[in-house]
Amino acid sequence: MTDLFHSAAEWRARQSRAHASEVLRYERPGVGSWDVPLTRARGQHEVVGDDGVVEMIDRYDFLASPEDLLLAAEPVEPRDGDLIVEVTAAERITYRVSGETGQPCWRWCDAHRQKLRIHTKIFARQGLES
Repeated sequence: MTDLFHSAAEWRARQSRAHASEVLRYERPGVGSWDVPLTRARGQHEVVGDDGVVEMIDRYDFLASPEDLLLAAEPVEPRDGDLIVEVTAAERITYRVSGETGQPCWRWCDAHRQKLRIHTKIFARQGLES
């Protein structure tokens, strides 16, 4: 019997990639870079300071299909220090892949491992001249 939840997860991943993603540059410093369809996702992380004050930190997360994260035809997992580069008409934004203290920099989005969520922070912003 077909696993309906698995089929639904596959369908949702295909729809997200086809209709809600944009192609951005994924870079592994010192190794290479390639274009990857990524879907933006909002992330928040709760940080408790030494004084006990809770602070909500906004994250810039991206969703990717595992089959799109290939380097030299081999699958790769995101790792701390990788970069995602977005170029708009006005600026170049570089996001650095990083997890919060003691946390991994990515996780699976669903039990069927159709999408992974990559955690990033803005690393650099550069205005482009007209």
